[in-house]
Amino acid sequence: GSYKAALSLAKSPSTFSLSRQNLPNLEHSSVDKVAQGGYVVYPCDGTPAITFVATGSEVPIAIDAARALADEDVAATVVSMPCMKLFDSQSAEYKKSVFLEGVPVIAVEAASPQGWQKYSHAQICMESFGKSGPGPELYEYFGFTPDNLASKAKILIEKMGGRAQWLVDAPW
Repeated sequence: GSYKAALSLAKSPSTFSLSRQNLPNLEHSSVDKVAQGGYVVYPCDGTPAITFVATGSEVPIAIDAARALADEDVAATVVSMPCMKLFDSQSAEYKKSVFLEGVPVIAVEAASPQGWQKYSHAQICMESFGKSGPGPELYEYFGFTPDNLASKAKILIEKMGGRAQWLVDAPW
């Protein structure tokens, strides 16, 4: 989907950040939805208590966290956001269908939190330079695990309930 979207953008540069990780094909991923910049890749029945937003290799981790929460009867959705700029160009109606009113959002990014504040109430991101080692050990060390994400989600749900500020309408 990213290749197709990049080739259709005549007046915008594109960058691909590729991974050597063995990542799964995601059930609800969509070539066409990638062109919208962000879309719900893991839906839930009814209104979610929390939404995770992630990109790349963090998306499957967020989906596993959402599944763990579902096992505890906590509904969660996951938004895949491969391109913030494309998402920002969508209609307010579309953005509001992705990020629901009153639902807290956690961004998950194994890089800087820069930019994620625009879409999320909390961020699980890198705050330091990093470390060397096997990927799974580093993800555990930095908290990029389904259990940690689910734990942080429960804290945010408790703190915000269904009263999270709707960031789609925020002036930034």
